[in-house]
Amino acid sequence: MARTPSEDVAATRRLMFDIFRSSPGCREELESRATLVRLETLLGVAQLAAWRGGPEEVLVASRGAARIARAKSAPAQSDQAALCSQFADYALASSLVDASRVPEAFASPSQRVQTFLANLLAITGEYLLLARDPAALLSVRRAVRREARRVAADDDLSALVIATAVDLQQFWPELVAATLSRLEVPR
Repeated sequence: MARTPSEDVAATRRLMFDIFRSSPGCREELESRATLVRLETLLGVAQLAAWRGGPEEVLVASRGAARIARAKSAPAQSDQAALCSQFADYALASSLVDASRVPEAFASPSQRVQTFLANLLAITGEYLLLARDPAALLSVRRAVRREARRVAADDDLSALVIATAVDLQQFWPELVAATLSRLEVPR
């Protein structure tokens, strides 16, 4: 019997919840100062409108932004911290690329925070899935990425996304925790 779309969403969220839960320290690393520096850098680069150029300009801006963020961050204290910093670098670059494709979805600081969060969750989720199951089907990987974007765009998170855009230091850890909690689906 085929599953309904809502059953597929629930199954994907359960899978994501399981892979994030089974990765000790992952939540803390996503909430970390290193990740926050990437988001701060993204917001600074966005103010310069560097993402509005062509593909070459966006590529240069994303590479430069990642270099700036790495230079501002303390050296990683563990392999997992280094890996999560890499995910944050990828999320920063992906966010700038997304902005160049759909500029109106990147118009405000809160939209930029939401885009970064969605990319961070998607990239980390897909990596953790592949680390757990190297043979994971492309369709499952795509479902994880798609669901990460849905979770980050959850209306229940909108007030917290706006608050985070205003005060990153105070609200980023709470936003990460609230987003990850949205993955938990009753069995």
